[in-house]
Amino acid sequence: MNVKYIVVLFVSVLVARTAEAQGGLYEKAGVIQIKDPKALMSGSVRAEKDLFKLTLENVGDYTGHTCGCDAAGFLITKNVLATLFPGQTPSRGTLRISISEYNMDLIDSITFITGTRLNRGEYSNTESDFTIDKTLTGEEGTTTLVYERRDNGKKVKVVIDRRKLLTKDQMRVSSVVKAKIMKGTASDAEKKEFATTTQDIVRKEILQLPEGSFVYTALN
Repeated sequence: MNVKYIVVLFVSVLVARTAEAQGGLYEKAGVIQIKDPKALMSGSVRAEKDLFKLTLENVGDYTGHTCGCDAAGFLITKNVLATLFPGQTPSRGTLRISISEYNMDLIDSITFITGTRLNRGEYSNTESDFTIDKTLTGEEGTTTLVYERRDNGKKVKVVIDRRKLLTKDQMRVSSVVKAKIMKGTASDAEKKEFATTTQDIVRKEILQLPEGSFVYTALN
């Protein structure tokens, strides 16, 4: 078995075990309600049973783990959907989303919830509903996303500022220690430190988000 795979699997298990001890932390992230028209179209559910109630734990089931980027994707999407669809239940297939840089965990979380897909149109000569747009690139340490309703063009821009979200030590662990883990050179203590720090970041996002970490702007 590939050494890098073993290392990643080991860290995922550590993160999962840490999560089990969180005492319902993920539940505090709330619930996103969204409909999926294909559920009815395919006959897999009965009429009016096409409402899905998604949680951060569901995101973790999809990605295989729950990290700060997974949590950020869930929390940001929940807030944006409430802004773009006030008093309504959104449906999958109603959004376009763009992001300033490729971030696998953030993208996986958002696409799982919204049904958008990176490069969906690449093979069908149609418009992709999730794209990487380098023109959105902002200051170093930030990631920018734009969510747009396909039917009326209403947009919300979100800027994630890791400089506000993470402490210097969390920055170090998230970059330096993670790199050592991926190379297979991290000690057991460093692997444990990474797992603990990861869940500390998730906890901060859910319970005590520092001001300016996620900035929302309506574009129209």
